[in-house]
Amino acid sequence: MKVLLMGISVRAFSQSIWKKYTPIAVDAFGDLDTRKYAKVRHLRKFIYDMKELHRRIRDMAIREEYDIAVYGGKFDEFPEMLSGFEVAGNCAETVTKLRDGKVEKVVGRYLKVPRHIQNPVIKCGAITKVADVAIERVHGKDISYTFISDGNDWREIGFAKTESIIVRGAIFYRASIAPFNIEDEKRKKVESAVDKIVDIFGLKGINCIDMIDTEKDIYFLELNPRPSASLELFEKVCERSLLDMHIKGKIGTIKFKTNKKFGKYIVYSKNSCKIKNTRKLLKFNWIADIPYEGRNIKKGEPLFTVFATGNTYRYVKYKMLERAREAQRLLSM
Repeated sequence: MKVLLMGISVRAFSQSIWKKYTPIAVDAFGDLDTRKYAKVRHLRKFIYDMKELHRRIRDMAIREEYDIAVYGGKFDEFPEMLSGFEVAGNCAETVTKLRDGKVEKVVGRYLKVPRHIQNPVIKCGAITKVADVAIERVHGKDISYTFISDGNDWREIGFAKTESIIVRGAIFYRASIAPFNIEDEKRKKVESAVDKIVDIFGLKGINCIDMIDTEKDIYFLELNPRPSASLELFEKVCERSLLDMHIKGKIGTIKFKTNKKFGKYIVYSKNSCKIKNTRKLLKFNWIADIPYEGRNIKKGEPLFTVFATGNTYRYVKYKMLERAREAQRLLSM
C-alpha cells in the first residue's frame, strides 16, 4: 500500500510506517535519513511564507500515485489545499469547520481561552502567533495533548511538554518531552473538552491540542487536527507505530510500555551555510533530520533534530542540549 506523506518534514512519518507500507515522502527538506525509509521529493529551498511553502509541497504531492495520504506541517491552516486528496484522518471539509473561532467557542466551556490580538507586533515572551492572529502571552508550561478518534469515540495518547522558537516573526516548534503529567482536575477539564469537540466536529485519526498549563488553569491555544511533532515520542513510549492506527482509522488500545521520558530537540542554524560531510551523522541513532550534502541552509532554518531518554524531565532536557552541542561539533569537523 502506497502512503503519501506530505508536510514541512515527514521523516518521522516515514520512519514510523516504512515496515508496513510503501511511503512516498514529499516535504521541504529531503533529508538523508528520510531517504532511508521512503521515496523522496522535496523543495530546493525552505520558504518562510507558510502558505506558499505548503502550496509548493501540495503541487509536488498531487502528481504522485498513492492509496492514502497523511498530512502534517501546517496543512490544516490551508484546508483548501487538501481538496483532491484521499486523506487519513480529518478531510478538508472537517478541517474547514474547525476554523473561524468555532473550536474556541466549544472548548471555552471547559478551558480558559486567551484574549486574541489582531495584527500583532511579535515579541518573544509577550505574545504567541497563531495563524494570522496572536494571543496574549499566558505564563505557564507549554503542553500538548494528543488523542486518536474514529469520529465518535476517542482514546488518549498523552500529554507532552513542548517548547517553541520565534524565527522571522513566526512561531516554530523546537522541542518536546513525553509523556508529561498534569493534575487530575485539569486532566478532567481537557477530557471534557475533547469529548465535546469530537462529538460536534466528528474528528478522526490523530489530533493534538496545544495548551498552557498555569498554576490554576489550563489555557487552550489551538487544535491541530493532524499528527503532531510529539507523536514519534509516544511511539517510543508505546513501542508501536501510532501512525499506522491513524492510517487504518482505528482507535485501538494505547499502552505505555516504559516509565522513561523521551525528548526531541530541533537545532536551528545560527548562520547561513552550505552543508558538508553529513553522511557521518547517520551512524548516530540520536540524530535525525540530517540534511543532504550540498544543501544551502539560511540562518534560522532547521539544521537537525536530536533525541534523549531518561527518568526525569530535567535529565532529558540536559541531555538534549548536550547532544545538540555535540552534533554541531561533529558537523563542523
